[in-house]
Amino acid sequence: MKVVLDTNVLILPFTDKIDVFSDLDTLQEEYGRLEPVVPQLCLLELEKVRPDLYPAVLKLVSKHTSVVFIQGDDTDSAILDYCLKHSAALVTLDKELLKRAKHLGIKTITVKNFKLR
Repeated sequence: MKVVLDTNVLILPFTDKIDVFSDLDTLQEEYGRLEPVVPQLCLLELEKVRPDLYPAVLKLVSKHTSVVFIQGDDTDSAILDYCLKHSAALVTLDKELLKRAKHLGIKTITVKNFKLR
């Protein structure tokens, strides 16, 4: 299953010392093979809001994920559309985005107690 990583999740290894990719690996027993993907819109958003972390995140992303190209003026709506079209799960800390995803029937993975669940 593809798993879309939102912008706020991409910075966790640097801001909260959370190894997102190891945590996703532990979930594979429950969910099967998980393929993390990052929308290019999230990388563009990250470059604007956290230019200090952008190079490090880009290096991490290139090592552990695929970048997917999605279109849309609104990043959140584009992410949701991608998840629906590809039956992908979503990993985010954004409560409003989580609410929208659940309303659409998209599987979500949240960070609880600084672990992905």
